[in-house]
Amino acid sequence: MSSEEKGYHTPEKEAVAPPAFDVGEAGPQPREEEDFLTRNGLNLRSFQKRDIGGGSIDSLDRSMKTRHMQMISIGGSIGAGFFVGSGKALANGGPGSLFIDFLIIGVMMFNTVYALGELAVMYPVSGGFYTYSTRFIDPSWGFAMGWNYVMQWAVVLPLELTVCAMTVGYWNEDISVGK
Repeated sequence: MSSEEKGYHTPEKEAVAPPAFDVGEAGPQPREEEDFLTRNGLNLRSFQKRDIGGGSIDSLDRSMKTRHMQMISIGGSIGAGFFVGSGKALANGGPGSLFIDFLIIGVMMFNTVYALGELAVMYPVSGGFYTYSTRFIDPSWGFAMGWNYVMQWAVVLPLELTVCAMTVGYWNEDISVGK
């Protein structure tokens, strides 16, 4: 006997939500209808909330493509300390070891940030990356992770300023890094 003969109701397949990347033939997106200055954040209108339709998750703006996620994951891993620190590593270990180190760390960083991007597309939330820890691990873990991130940037900001002063000190020896 089939499920219909037994009296069970099998619902029809519902419309599938739009894909996370490459919207494709979904029609013109509101983002594409904006002028150049608004799309690139060059006027006050670009800072207004964009109306992209109803309130369902299917109406989220999913205009990011795979290449955007790759550039965010690579760009988010590079800082001034990366370039300044690589000078001493190059002097000590040579170009071969530096290349192998960059390759290993680069693969790890790329995968970590790419996975975070995938989470952001699959589960769009209002908040930082620690929101996913709160959701999938434990609220106390997310709380601790958020405060660890704050403390990290409290240390990294002065470090970046010191690195900038050291870099400028290469051309101008009168600049004191400690002042």
